[in-house]
Parts: sequence; C-alpha cells; structure tokens
Amino acid sequence: MPETATQRVREDIVWRLALNDPLVLVGDFFRPNLHLRVAARRDALADVLEVILRRPGQAGIVYTIRQADVDDLAQGLHDSGVRAVGYHAGLEESSRARAQDQWMAGEVELIVATVAFGMGIDRRDVRYVIHAAMPQSLEHYQQEAGRAGRDGNEAECVLFWSPGDVKLWHTLIEAQNSSEATAKKRLVTEMHRFCAAATCRHRALVEYFGQKWNGDSCGACDVCDGNARSGPHGSPARPMPLDRGLYERLRRVRREIADTRSVPANAIAADSALREMAASRPATLGELRRIGGMGRSGLAPWGTRFLAAIREHGF
Repeated sequence: MPETATQRVREDIVWRLALNDPLVLVGDFFRPNLHLRVAARRDALADVLEVILRRPGQAGIVYTIRQADVDDLAQGLHDSGVRAVGYHAGLEESSRARAQDQWMAGEVELIVATVAFGMGIDRRDVRYVIHAAMPQSLEHYQQEAGRAGRDGNEAECVLFWSPGDVKLWHTLIEAQNSSEATAKKRLVTEMHRFCAAATCRHRALVEYFGQKWNGDSCGACDVCDGNARSGPHGSPARPMPLDRGLYERLRRVRREIADTRSVPANAIAADSALREMAASRPATLGELRRIGGMGRSGLAPWGTRFLAAIREHGF
C-alpha cells in the first residue's frame, strides 16, 4: 500500500480493484529520525533561511503552494548566497529536468518546488524538508516530509504556516470546479488542525493514518521537546513590543558587517532575528544563541557587536 494511505484510502483501493480478502501490508508511520517542527510564518524568506543557514552544504527541499512563490523564493535564496533552483509544472520540461539533475547530483544544495516535485525521487541524504506554507493535506505532508532522512540518519522537517494558507487552498480548490471540492476542503481542515494543535506531531500523524500510538513523548517534535514557536492553540505566541529605533540600528550594524565580509545581509542575521533582538534585548551571547536565524558562521565573529548596539541604545 502507498506510504500515505489512510485506513479509508486502503479500503477504497481494495474495493476499486475488487480484491477478495487481500493481504494488506502497512509499514510503521513513526519516523523517529525526523524531527518535526511547526511554526507560525513571520517572513517566508527569513524563516526558510533560518533553517537553511543552520545546515550549510546539506541537501534540502523547500515546498510551497504556487508557482510564483517558487520563483520568488528561489530568487531570494539565490540572492542570499544559497545554491538553490526552482521546480514547478510551469517551467519547460528541459528546465525541470536540469533542475532535478543538478539537485540529485549535488551541484546545488536546495530545490524549491511545488507538489509537482518528488514523485519517484529517492535521494537518501536529504537532511531537511521545509514547507514554506501549509500543504493541502496530511497525506501530502507525510509524503513530502518523508523525503527527508531516508538513510535513517537525523533529519529536520519544518512547516511554516498562517491562517491565510487555508483561505488560499479553498480558493484554489474552488477554482478547479471539481466534484471533490468538499472532500478536498475537509482535508485542508484536517491539515489546519494539525498545524494549530499543541499535541505530539508524530502521534497525530500515526493516529491519523490508523495506527495505535504507544508511549507518551516522541522526543522528536517541537511540542514534545518544548521548542514550539506557536501559542497553545496554534496562533503565534504573543509578540514582545518591538523597539523600531533599535531594530533600525541593528540593521545598520548588520549591513556594516555584511559589507566588510562581502556577503549578503541575510547571511549575517535574518530580519526575524533582528526583530527578536530588538524586542527581547539579549544581554549575553548565551541569550543571543537562543535567537534563530543568526547566519552560517555562528555568533563568534559578530555577536558582541549586536550586544554592544543593544547596550548603547538603552531603553
């Protein structure tokens, strides 16, 4: 059976093929080597960069909803110094083939794609899969996230979402004028519940696909390890007040560092990291390390410069 078939889908396959009491083999849906994280989206490019910059040189996939989103995100990542290519059905077949071949051969580290990418792909060393927006269904999510860590080693799966993703999916489904529109919207609702819930991610998937969950904490998701970025009902955690003056000062510091090193500004720190600094005002390198999106080279070269700017700005 397909690796993303629910009990209902399995029964439907048996009925449609008119099988008489077939042997149905179902694998284990729990993939403990995959660390699952779901977070409220703040800034698509900055959020995606925060993950990528922690994994320099490693193979990854970024999924998003629309072809235009693929083009914009791939260009933004390229401008930020990431070796990325785009893949979607709107490209010429030769362009899609070239992008896939480059990624499979390791000539680029990242492919940005719609759901059009992935069928038949079995690159086993994918270390992260990022959803820059909410997938259409848990079946899609399980299949796409499951392309990470097929070698059995640790891998990361991060899903960034917003309530607007639900509206977008409903709009796209309605535009199809399909008789299955109601069923498809129901799948979107189930996906939304998964994103918004503060329950173990692996347990939710295992039970959704009809298997019994044994044990309590999975030890491999943002909920169980306490690193969830969203609030208790999936809404973004209440933000701390942003000091706009400090934020602009931190942007100037970032630009000075980037110019000195001849690298893009986002390679030093993402916009989301600067906003969090301007709101939380870290006073030590230890506190600064808790802020995501701080660039490839870590904090040693420039962390103290950000701390000095925060100190000098005052309250």
